[in-house]
Amino acid sequence: IAVEGTNVHVVWEDYRLGAENREIYYITSSDLGRTWGDETRLTYAPEWSKVPKLTVSSRNGRSAKYLYLVWEDYREEYGPQIFFKRKDLQIRVAEERYFPLRVKVYPNPTQGSIYADFGTTVAKVTLYDPLGRKEKEVRWVNRLKLVLPAGIHFLYAEKGEQVVLQKIVVLK
Repeated sequence: IAVEGTNVHVVWEDYRLGAENREIYYITSSDLGRTWGDETRLTYAPEWSKVPKLTVSSRNGRSAKYLYLVWEDYREEYGPQIFFKRKDLQIRVAEERYFPLRVKVYPNPTQGSIYADFGTTVAKVTLYDPLGRKEKEVRWVNRLKLVLPAGIHFLYAEKGEQVVLQKIVVLK
């Protein structure tokens, strides 16, 4: 649950499609919960989408600008990942159906070369070290081959408001 002004936002994990197919749903109220809008299904995963967390941003006590949602998502070939969604609260439009950005990184862990396949063209891919320092940035790609030094790296990909973060382990 997240509240900004008189607006209440609620997300939950739902089993209505069967015990093996959990999805994330969203509903909002503009009058502190007296009445509610229509619920919206936010995830369309073949397996589980679970543990949704919701928050709103504001600056210096001003009205909220964004609603943020993160959740754990299990895809058959990708394994568990953390997904993110953002809604601009200054633009009062209905939520659009959203398909999260995915990345398949293999082999992971590796001993040098690693491949990243996004299945679509992404606007920007940035590689970070564990301290958050940028190691590399590439634009407009759908596949990557990376040769990395030993250690932990984080691949962060963006396409519009869709983002995905993947940990990469390179062994010595």
